[in-house]
Amino acid sequence: MARKGFGWVPNTRIPPPCGSVSATPIEPGPRADFYEARLGLWEHGQDDGRRARASIHERELEWLSSPQDARVAAVVSEQTGFAAWGIETQMAEIPPGWHTGKHRHGEEAIYIVRGEGLVIVGERRGGERVYDFASGTTIGIPFGATHQLYNTGREPVRYLSATPFPLERHLGLYHLEQLDGCGPTGSLPDVPASRDGLDSEGRRIRQLWAEARYRVGGLGLRARLEGWLRAGFDLAARRTGSHEAEHHAARIASRIAHHGAWVRTMGSVGQMGFPNRLITMSGFLVDNPGMQSGRHAHNEAVLYVAQGQGYTIVDGKELPWEAGTSLHIRGPQTVHQHFNTGSEPAFTLRIVNGLRPHIEDAAAEVFPPVWFEGARPIDSRSAR
Repeated sequence: MARKGFGWVPNTRIPPPCGSVSATPIEPGPRADFYEARLGLWEHGQDDGRRARASIHERELEWLSSPQDARVAAVVSEQTGFAAWGIETQMAEIPPGWHTGKHRHGEEAIYIVRGEGLVIVGERRGGERVYDFASGTTIGIPFGATHQLYNTGREPVRYLSATPFPLERHLGLYHLEQLDGCGPTGSLPDVPASRDGLDSEGRRIRQLWAEARYRVGGLGLRARLEGWLRAGFDLAARRTGSHEAEHHAARIASRIAHHGAWVRTMGSVGQMGFPNRLITMSGFLVDNPGMQSGRHAHNEAVLYVAQGQGYTIVDGKELPWEAGTSLHIRGPQTVHQHFNTGSEPAFTLRIVNGLRPHIEDAAAEVFPPVWFEGARPIDSRSAR
């Protein structure tokens, strides 16, 4: 039964508007070409997606300079041949003793691949706050906040930047304003420091690697027990008998069973206290040597391999990867599976658009997340 808001009562007094009614028979008009075009839009989109790039290795990046960065490269971007609708990534480097430019735009999520330094972020109520960072740090830049990074170490700082630029541009929200250029640092600004990674409003801006949460995964007894307690079904059964239960099973399996472990960085929207709502670096998927992840399908995601060697099968196509490789899982139901063929654990950072959970819920009847199996040792009979 719907809840009644204060002052709202059933409408029994106001008749519906009827508008004007033509007194003559309605004659057919010209053919609706726009509708004909929409009938073929799905197939055209699928063809465009198949032609688009699906992966890029670090050695293939084209390094340039910009007012913001001394050295920067587009990674997953329309400039490099990808067709991502809600995510764009870049890799940038800050030389020792240098700082980036200072600018503001839409949202941004940053992962520090290596190096140490400071980031200064503007606050909504005025003023700025400085946050220290080191390798493995995750940084969330609020929409429209000024920000600038400083290298205070002896080696270059390398950072991965993710923005929802394609989506913000489509919505007319993107406005980039350059306030200062990159260059050598004379002296560090005198700005109040945050000791806990939070801004003055209690929002998380910075999370150190040691502050991240992790959990062991795989389709073991613990995962099966959790699946039963949380949803009333056995994850090992794969099929649950109802569409709603299968949707729920896929969600639970994606958090428990698809990989050997999970290191949560930003998590889902609002989960770790970050201000990001449109872009999030949710966490690292960890697969041990000789292991394959669960085979599954979901909406768009960008994956950055921070460590490891192997390959991913995406809709039947094998994509090799190594440290520094980025992959685009385009969705809405792109079937894929990861295989770690190296000698060390593979760490893959998952980047998703903040709207993804809402889109998956809205489209669940037609495009539900799908899971097929849990993580297990590589099966040579089905791997390639």
